[in-house]
Amino acid sequence: MERTVERSEVPVGKAESILAAAKRTFLASGFGTVSMDTIAREAGVSKATVYAHFAGKEELFGAVIGRECGLYFARFSAGELDPVNLRASLAVLGRRYLELVLSPDAIALHRIAHSPRSTTPCADRLTASIRFPPRAARRSPTQNPQGSDRC
Repeated sequence: MERTVERSEVPVGKAESILAAAKRTFLASGFGTVSMDTIAREAGVSKATVYAHFAGKEELFGAVIGRECGLYFARFSAGELDPVNLRASLAVLGRRYLELVLSPDAIALHRIAHSPRSTTPCADRLTASIRFPPRAARRSPTQNPQGSDRC
């Protein structure tokens, strides 16, 4: 699958080159099969240079995800929100969130991080702050534990 590099993804400096190469190789081959040698070769740097910037493959994978989030949110502007119309502002935030989580790269990176074949322990660390209750424990919109109209 050929991918085009977006203008915002053009690497600047060795760390950015490494991150861009790591993203390409992780997306093409998954976490477990990619080596730091492969990433160094793809980035056009030495393996020592990769390790000078990132302690290991898990840290590099986390940095790739962090970079993708940073690139995405750099395109977001608070000016898109309407300070008077809360409903419209929440709709904008919801659309932007869905654009992020449903983007092909985000889905692919999520699958890599949570793959049962993945050898990375970073999936738990990357998603530790996101907790969803079990499906049976979720309330329907009509259930209200306190009897008030608020969620």
